[in-house]
Amino acid sequence: MTAPSPTEADAPDRTIGAGPAGRPVHDRLEKILLQVALAILFGLTLTRPLLTLTGAFDHGVTSTARQMAYAGLLALTAITLWTGPGKRQWMVLPLPILLTMGWAGLSLLWSVTPATSLAKWALTAIVVWTCFLCTDRLGARRSIRLIQAMLLIALVVDYATVLVDPWLGIHNYGVDQNNPWRGIMGHKNIAGTVSGITVLMFALYGTVRTRWLRYGVALAALVFLGLTSSRASMIGTALALILAFVLHRHGDAIARKGDQDEATWFRRIGPLAWATTAILPILLTLRGDWFVQLVANPALWSNRGEIWQPMVLSYLSHPWSGAGFGAFWSSADPGAPGMIRDASRWSGVTQGHNGYLDLAVQIGLPGLLIALFAVIAWPLDLLAKAMKADKRTGALCFALLLFFLLNNMAETSLFDGDQVPQVFAMMALGLIAALLRRNGMSARPRAVRRDETVPTIDPILRRRSRNGRATLDRPTRR
Repeated sequence: MTAPSPTEADAPDRTIGAGPAGRPVHDRLEKILLQVALAILFGLTLTRPLLTLTGAFDHGVTSTARQMAYAGLLALTAITLWTGPGKRQWMVLPLPILLTMGWAGLSLLWSVTPATSLAKWALTAIVVWTCFLCTDRLGARRSIRLIQAMLLIALVVDYATVLVDPWLGIHNYGVDQNNPWRGIMGHKNIAGTVSGITVLMFALYGTVRTRWLRYGVALAALVFLGLTSSRASMIGTALALILAFVLHRHGDAIARKGDQDEATWFRRIGPLAWATTAILPILLTLRGDWFVQLVANPALWSNRGEIWQPMVLSYLSHPWSGAGFGAFWSSADPGAPGMIRDASRWSGVTQGHNGYLDLAVQIGLPGLLIALFAVIAWPLDLLAKAMKADKRTGALCFALLLFFLLNNMAETSLFDGDQVPQVFAMMALGLIAALLRRNGMSARPRAVRRDETVPTIDPILRRRSRNGRATLDRPTRR
């Protein structure tokens, strides 16, 4: 038995139990630590509304506990870099994500509240890095199954909370007739978001043998979603699910045709979608009067216009720099450049209910355009390749990203700490990057089933002739 070559030893998709002595122990330890880290991250994400919104826990205690938990999470993920054999690459973030986080970090230099901006940036950086690192090291199957388990637990707890403690699990229970469900999520919109993501995760990913169990969980999550009365989540889930099924159906065509037809057309959507999306904020920046008139009605979109008015005024006062990452809603000084509003009136508001406007107010127009490129143009440009590697994972990532982009029209989660849609979107981006890295950024699919026709030529088979010399057989068709 010969030892594997250095290339094989350093391969990121190695299997447990293969390789020289000692490797299985390192592999198992690394996988265990990474799964613990991923479970901690999603546990903190899914329990955040319960700890911060319901009022059932002391805010100072929960804030300190969460800070310590994220510090421990950062230490744990750092430890995993030295558990495996050989040198580990710690930089798993792609360039568009690095540029976005870099610009957000640069905004700390002019932030109206530098300490708060630093804390918010550090939290977002930990979340993003953990998502990319864990998905890169664990792979799609382990990562998704672990997250599905976390979502299933959250769904069971939500139903149990509604039945056992309806005053906590149902909004305005016993007060009026408008009683949307919220479970432990503290708000119907967050409960709707988690339920919608659960539907996508279980409906789009899994084996044939577990399809009835998966569809049962997806149906239960869909029922809970309907009872939350969260319209934004309902619309986002429906659109993401339908388009993901269409993409999954045509995944084989994309994989077979390579750089032609569907694949080329699909990769062109990314830059086109980014350019189309970027036109609106650029026009509104150049014509600020249009922007002000657009949000002049306070009752616009369920009274969101009342929140957007001071945000627009603040943005137009410094559109190229912003108030600083995470600084707009944290300043108590109404005279601060980023806070053109009555601080006492808005003390209970912590987001602008529009992720794109929120990010523009924080890091300006350049930062918004970079962020849009990172979550629209870059993933769509590479999703055709990801579909060729694993069409189930590709379709799921597409659905999660589409849900994330639609959700940010009514809520804020775009590069916003550990908000639920943000964490799942970073996981989807991490899965896309991991699929391409594991396949060497190749356009080739991982495998071709024997019952499929090979699109170009069959693999060339090598055999030995009688005189010992290697010869090549002619290509054959399967």
